[in-house]
Amino acid sequence: MTASALDNPPSHNPSRRDFQVMGLIGVAHGISHFYQQALPPLFGPMKDAFQVSFTELGALLTVMSVTSCVGQMLAGIAVDRYGARRLLIGGLALIGIALALAGFAQSYWHLVVLAVVAGIGNCVFHPCDFAILNASVSAPRMGRAYGTHGLFGTLGWPASIALMWFLSETVGWRYAAMIAGAIGIAMAMIIAATSNLYIDHRVIRTDGASPAAGGRHGARGVGSVSLAVLFSAPILMCLVYFVFAAMTGPSINAFGSQALASIYDVTPKVAANAVIAYYVGSALGVVTGGWLADRTDRHDRVAAIGLLCAALFMGFCATAALPFIGTAFLMAVAGFCSGATGPSRDMIVRKATPPGASGKVFGFVYSGLDIGSAIGPLIFGYMMDHGMPKGILIMTAVLFLMAMASVITIRRISVSQKLAAA
Repeated sequence: MTASALDNPPSHNPSRRDFQVMGLIGVAHGISHFYQQALPPLFGPMKDAFQVSFTELGALLTVMSVTSCVGQMLAGIAVDRYGARRLLIGGLALIGIALALAGFAQSYWHLVVLAVVAGIGNCVFHPCDFAILNASVSAPRMGRAYGTHGLFGTLGWPASIALMWFLSETVGWRYAAMIAGAIGIAMAMIIAATSNLYIDHRVIRTDGASPAAGGRHGARGVGSVSLAVLFSAPILMCLVYFVFAAMTGPSINAFGSQALASIYDVTPKVAANAVIAYYVGSALGVVTGGWLADRTDRHDRVAAIGLLCAALFMGFCATAALPFIGTAFLMAVAGFCSGATGPSRDMIVRKATPPGASGKVFGFVYSGLDIGSAIGPLIFGYMMDHGMPKGILIMTAVLFLMAMASVITIRRISVSQKLAAA
């Protein structure tokens, strides 16, 4: 693509083009989250079909997350060198194929192999998504871009819970997996057919300027940024933050329904409504958080306050002092508080990212999500197998507090480095 083409993107309306990119990448991100939690609603019938424990089923999520973690670091480097579009299309197709084939699995070990394949497909999303957003969206709308990205991702989880429960009960878990797998394959085809209308897969932001200001360059020239940047103190603390934040996911997504069903003596299907409420609240929080992120420079303060409130509300849910409907409401409030931190969290990472290293840094830092998602299912699956459902909610509250401490530490490190450089 020529320089003039880069300066004159397909849409002559920058605002419209920004929102087109936000929508396209947001939907892709939502589907990736849909797949991350497509199996847990099927754990009940899968447990009976393969005669395995919840810990072993949770290990499937661990295998997927470990594979994704390793692959995400490599995907980040590939994005900076070769561009994001093809990787994104391939990832969507691969993770969809893996889930569809799970419907044909004849043993637990077949599922383990498919979890590895799904992890390879999942590894591309964050480095691809953020490289495209950073390159294609104007700076004044970047907070809302991150908010939209987080919103669709957040909605992917309750959509997965609701659809997979419905499909499992109507057509059985095997057909449920096949049908769900077709969604990713279809989305990959849609992006392949339409994304060139909005984005150039070879460009990423290299100087922090808005695309309209000419702050975009071919990706092939930016891969020279040293990998040493990944081991700077702010980037490492961002990684730690994501590990703690991600560990809360399996507690709510994979085992929240089972835990609440045990605590309140209701069916897992009924208990799933509280989990859905959490993610509806989280989605509303992400929208609010995107608005806040565009109107403040103290993103660390927004993230810390939101995480503290989420910890307090989740901790109260663990007391089971309220009836189930009251706990479902508090879960929604906790979700709102947690969701509101998302766009500010992404802005914190963006501020710490040197020019030309968007794919590397976001790939490395967001591998923390995979690390946390790998550790969490084993811990929470063990708790469920040993009769500690309330412990799942208590541990979730503790993890929110640890994530809050990480955000505060990132701020202190950044301030100290600025003072030392002055």
